Amino acid sequence: MFWKNPSALTQVLIVAMVCFTCPGLFNALNSIAAGVADETINYNATALLYACFALFGLFAGGAVNVIGPKYTLFIGTFGYIMYAASLLVMDKNYDTVAK
Repeated sequence: MFWKNPSALTQVLIVAMVCFTCPGLFNALNSIAAGVADETINYNATALLYACFALFGLFAGGAVNVIGPKYTLFIGTFGYIMYAASLLVMDKNYDTVAK
């Protein structure tokens, strides 16, 4: 079966396809946040995201060495989930949250 024991090439291709779609997903998330009436929220969220990138990027190499790339990629997805969820909540509930 294809997914039973994927080769290293298959794994690299899967990660490459995910990384290929990430800029489009990020732009879609930013356009969702751009619909919020107060655009400083989007600016602050993006600034906070890049600050987290800078901070956790210092420790990412060590995390890969300690727990391995598979679990590091898995744990790293939770930040994007929280970022996307916060933008969606802000988009849907801006009037109730802003007051």
